[in-house]
Amino acid sequence: MSLNKVGEVRLAGGDRAGALSAYEEALAIRRKLAAADPRNAQWQRELSVSLHNVGDVQLAAGDRASALSAYEEGLTIIRKLASANPGNAGRQRDLSVSLERVGEVRLAAGDRTGALSAYEESLAVARKLAAADPGNAAWQRDESVGLNKVGEVRLAAGDRAGALSAYEESLAIRRQLAASDPGNAESQRDVSLSLDRVGDERQTAGDRAGALLFYEEGLAIRRKLATADPGNAGWQRDLSLSLDRVGDVRMSAGDRTGALSAYEESLAIRRKLAAADPGNAGWQTDLVLSLSRVGDVSGPPRTRAALREALAIVEALARDNRLTASQENWAQAIRGVLAKLPPEAAEAR
Repeated sequence: MSLNKVGEVRLAGGDRAGALSAYEEALAIRRKLAAADPRNAQWQRELSVSLHNVGDVQLAAGDRASALSAYEEGLTIIRKLASANPGNAGRQRDLSVSLERVGEVRLAAGDRTGALSAYEESLAVARKLAAADPGNAAWQRDESVGLNKVGEVRLAAGDRAGALSAYEESLAIRRQLAASDPGNAESQRDVSLSLDRVGDERQTAGDRAGALLFYEEGLAIRRKLATADPGNAGWQRDLSLSLDRVGDVRMSAGDRTGALSAYEESLAIRRKLAAADPGNAGWQTDLVLSLSRVGDVSGPPRTRAALREALAIVEALARDNRLTASQENWAQAIRGVLAKLPPEAAEAR
């Protein structure tokens, strides 16, 4: 078994240190090969792959500086290969992917300017590939992903109009891909994700009616996917998220009845997911959020019941140390809302 395969197996098993050791040993070997024959494009590319592998593990371990160093070294190699062979689509895509990696680390480190620069260069490469081969669905999807990355940075920088423009262009591409292959579930899901992004920006801009249209279209897609594959927990969760978005817009528009209907359907889905996999902390916290939403639009008796159930789940997760840092104040927040409800005796009267 090659060192890279050893690293993949160890990483899949959660052994990051072991994976990093294997990848670094493979990297050392590939450095020697590339140095011995610097004109050998294959050795150079394999060196860049090893650098990316090492960077991926370092990033997963939270070592952004080392990951960025590995990614940037890999990018330098790939940029040379792409420049030497501009007609090689594979080399150009390698460049686009490498730039995307660099952008992700820069963004995570708070370097929005650097991230945007990398993402925009990556997008420019993806655009050329897509334009040169419009029938290649993978190139088209790469372009849509690049647009979303650019949109994310623009949004983080406060450029909502620029973000919306990128998201809408990405949505247009994904609509075409889904229309050309209606049986492709991933393409359909891509459309729903883009609809969410556009809807989110419309909602933030105060365009509730517009946001609701996009959310409901996304909901229709996700309902079909979830119905076609009821055993797919990911599709079921996607459906619950769409229902939450629809409920949130209805709630902000004063349609409490419509909001409650969407929240209750979402809650039913999350109960099933949590019951089917009680050891999944994510499903449990999703259930807490759904219970809280239902409580927000219900009368005091039901709100109290929903929040008590939510509190019991949070307290159980806390006892098992399964809450994230941002979730550790949930129990206190729920108790605060419960304390403000009218006394149960008053409700009985």
